[in-house]
Amino acid sequence: MSEIIHETTVPGDWIDYNGHLTEAGYVLVFGHATDGVLDRIGMDDAFRTSRKVSAYTVEGHINYYRESREGDALRVRTFVVGTDAKRMHLLHRMYRVRDGREVHLASSEVLLLHVDTSESPRTAPFAPEVAQELDRLRQAHVGKWDETEISRRIALGG
Repeated sequence: MSEIIHETTVPGDWIDYNGHLTEAGYVLVFGHATDGVLDRIGMDDAFRTSRKVSAYTVEGHINYYRESREGDALRVRTFVVGTDAKRMHLLHRMYRVRDGREVHLASSEVLLLHVDTSESPRTAPFAPEVAQELDRLRQAHVGKWDETEISRRIALGG
């Protein structure tokens, strides 16, 4: 199975002065979705500890489309859009789930580096089994996301 899903519910302490999910709340949910990807590709906590490796987010971009409120059931669907020896490029889509329907609330694009943490942190290639699973997921996710969803830049006007 190639689907990568993270689900949570918005607690009251994640609500801001406008009555909806805080900016930090979106980042937290997307961060937990990224942690789920690490588990899925075999880089769970035990692996990271025993091998003295980790993944560092080095770039991220969030697009907010709709608000989320306290008690909302959230589902994040994640797609592996690119990989190489030391990096993974992910696209997360966050949905509010109500009555079996998903409403797209936000998307997050992140670039992560694989890091050897044994001494001073430095980039290092993924373990072969991790790289293989990342590539399998990338291939399975081809066509499930749109090129216009990634690599956007922030700009005023045209």
